[in-house]
Amino acid sequence: MFIFLLLALPLATVCVAAWSGPRFSIKKDVLHVLFGGLAGIIYSGCGALFVRAYRLAPYSFIANWGFFVLTRAILPLAVLSVLFVLLSRGSLKDNLYSLPLYCNGFFMVFMPYQIIHNNDGFDFFLLFVYPLLTLCMLSLLWYSLTLLAREKKVVYVVAVPALLAALLMPSLLLALYFINRLLWLRIALGVLFGAVAIYAAVLTFSRKVED
Repeated sequence: MFIFLLLALPLATVCVAAWSGPRFSIKKDVLHVLFGGLAGIIYSGCGALFVRAYRLAPYSFIANWGFFVLTRAILPLAVLSVLFVLLSRGSLKDNLYSLPLYCNGFFMVFMPYQIIHNNDGFDFFLLFVYPLLTLCMLSLLWYSLTLLAREKKVVYVVAVPALLAALLMPSLLLALYFINRLLWLRIALGVLFGAVAIYAAVLTFSRKVED
């Protein structure tokens, strides 16, 4: 039942490595992913020990959306970014290129933990759709950070909306799922989000956003 949930991100990372070819360093980049996974284990472990798993979700789109954005995107990414900056010795440009690898490793652990630890029942959305939304989030995150690494003002027009979409859209769809409303809108936004994320991935790994 949990096979896709557990393997979606690791398999996607392997595909990225194969797609990137010689640009993917086995020695350097795999370590980034592994350290991200270690950070995910520590973060999730602290959450399991010190944060109450049970939450009675209110029938409110805004309340749920805000909660999910904070706990599943902003807070974990902020903690991961701070740890990354403290431990990294590279330049800002190198850090922006490397941070998505840490995020990949982190969410390999954190995303399945959130689904399994915080839900009593599991359906198609939680086991299949949400992992795909997380992949889309990471794709747009990777794309936006790669653009920002170019340090050119013109790219902010694209990078900032892409970053905001990565942070906000999965939580928006999750909030709509929890109140079980607007199925047609969820499908439309999910398909649009997926299409944009796939296009961003093609741009990211086809050297079009590199210097």
